[in-house]
Amino acid sequence: CHHLAVGEMGLRQSISDMDHSTSRAIFYSVLLAVQFGCQPILMKEFVGGRVINASLAFVQEGCKLCIALVVIHLEQGLSRSAKGWTLSSSLRGAALPAVSYSVQNLLMLHAYHNVDFITFNLLNQTKLLSTA
Repeated sequence: CHHLAVGEMGLRQSISDMDHSTSRAIFYSVLLAVQFGCQPILMKEFVGGRVINASLAFVQEGCKLCIALVVIHLEQGLSRSAKGWTLSSSLRGAALPAVSYSVQNLLMLHAYHNVDFITFNLLNQTKLLSTA
């Protein structure tokens, strides 16, 4: 009977963990949907022809970094996440994707100036299908 009670408690904990994970996934999905919806409006309002693409990409990446650090801090803490981190291992694992994303961001900013914002946003979101 003891093993059955322990197993039932473990099952309840697993279900509770799944419920927590599911609610977090839904929350982040809603945030992503809001961002997708607001992006064309914000780009139309704030990105004019005189904006320097490289500076805008730099600000975007800085905002992404700040948001990522806040989420990491809220989820598990920065010191716990940085345990075992080294610069060389980080560069080995992230250098190529980081360069790819930087080039992609510059190309996207160039596209902002040449395509209407709604069309751009729809085309930009097709990358989700290709990466899924």
